Amino acid sequence: MSAETKQAPTAKRVLELAHEVAAELGLHGEQLPNMLLIYAKPGSATIHNLPENTGQFLQKVETRNGTMYEIWIMGTTAEPVTIFGLAAALNQQFELGLDTEQLKQVIVRVDRKRKTTIPVEALRSGR
Repeated sequence: MSAETKQAPTAKRVLELAHEVAAELGLHGEQLPNMLLIYAKPGSATIHNLPENTGQFLQKVETRNGTMYEIWIMGTTAEPVTIFGLAAALNQQFELGLDTEQLKQVIVRVDRKRKTTIPVEALRSGR
């Protein structure tokens, strides 16, 4: 099954990724903003008045309860794209000043850490 046809990550997985990305960006102990990830078909950009040919779109929304980021991801549910969207939102919220290449490096570092981390349950079971 290709990344384009997989189901979107669960809310629990997105929360885990948000914390991993925040840690990678050095935001330990910071209150993360509300973030809404919207996975949509590629043609949805036009319907929702987003820029044409959008692969990903980040929109900051001020609400009564504070700041929220809408992270629109078009045509894929791949985790690297999710990580990039979360990193872009945190970059904007905390004014980190990272450019696109630096945000892409966050994907690489988070992915590398995930692949080299051994779950405690695996250590306990001897796997």
